[in-house]
Amino acid sequence: MIFFFYLLAGTFLILLQTTLLPEIPASATFYDLLTPVVIHISVYRPLREGVPLVLLLAAGMDGLSGGPPGLYVSLYVWLYLAMRYLRQFLHVGNLVLLSLVAVAGVGLEGLAFFSLIGLQSPISQIWLVAAHTIPVSYTHLRAHETS
Repeated sequence: MIFFFYLLAGTFLILLQTTLLPEIPASATFYDLLTPVVIHISVYRPLREGVPLVLLLAAGMDGLSGGPPGLYVSLYVWLYLAMRYLRQFLHVGNLVLLSLVAVAGVGLEGLAFFSLIGLQSPISQIWLVAAHTIPVSYTHLRAHETS
């Protein structure tokens, strides 16, 4: 029964993220709503429930998001596996630590997403420009702090 609850809640979040949130101007930089759900499933649900849930939700997100095929399946599976591994080192009752891990998971998913988009970009020099821009910006920031 709990399996269908997670499936229904995840489907609702997919529909919310792919239909309603893009129409709200303030939500242009909102993170993926299913990331905390995947983290919760990986920490609190058994393997026999978690794997099918993550695969079904990821397939639904891939189908409705309009992103590259397999993007969300690979992101959610890697996130699920990483959280299953980290679960043995974390005290799952500590909500502060679990919240920090969820924030890190959202950040890593964003980094993986933008890395994939950057690799598919027609601008082949995008990584060279980024590698040059970040140190230059940091140097300018440090120069303004000391003056």
